[in-house]
Amino acid sequence: MSAPNVFVSYRRGVDNSDARGLQREIEAALGADSVFLDVEDMAQKAGLDFHVLLERQIAQCSAFVAVIGQGWIDAMPRLHNDDDWVRAETRQALARKDIRVIPVLIDGAPFPGKDDLPEDLLPLLRRNALVLRHGDYRNDIKKIIANLQGRRRPPWVVPAIAGGIAACLILGFTFREELIDARCKMSDQPWEISYCG
Repeated sequence: MSAPNVFVSYRRGVDNSDARGLQREIEAALGADSVFLDVEDMAQKAGLDFHVLLERQIAQCSAFVAVIGQGWIDAMPRLHNDDDWVRAETRQALARKDIRVIPVLIDGAPFPGKDDLPEDLLPLLRRNALVLRHGDYRNDIKKIIANLQGRRRPPWVVPAIAGGIAACLILGFTFREELIDARCKMSDQPWEISYCG
């Protein structure tokens, strides 16, 4: 089984139901097992070091969703503790330059300010946030899914593009050589000899 593509990070407690709901919606759109949600996935891996497991999942994911609800806001002082798990997860995701880190603000939760975050989480302020409002749930879910689908790229896409570019360059160079050769054969003017060879 392949690793989940989307890691959902949330503050346990008040935000549990929102994280689970988001998990269900993403899996309905992107496929079963496309989301890593610690409370469910770690329950199936009893006996493993959960710190190592979380780091591995974040290292393998293609998108990281930070669920920022009332529980996240109320517990912001905990983000300044080195051993806070939400801080550790978000810090590792932000350190990766090849994935989207998407803050999702639940039902009017405010986006944190510079003074609310420790220094290693300040890059979160440069990430565009999405909202998830119960009053406009369907439309908000569609926007979240659309952003996540924008990062799901089949593994063959990059090699195919690179191969296509290389083929165009080779064909273009070959055509240029044949054109020059043809012009040399047709020309009887000495000043055009510079085109040949």
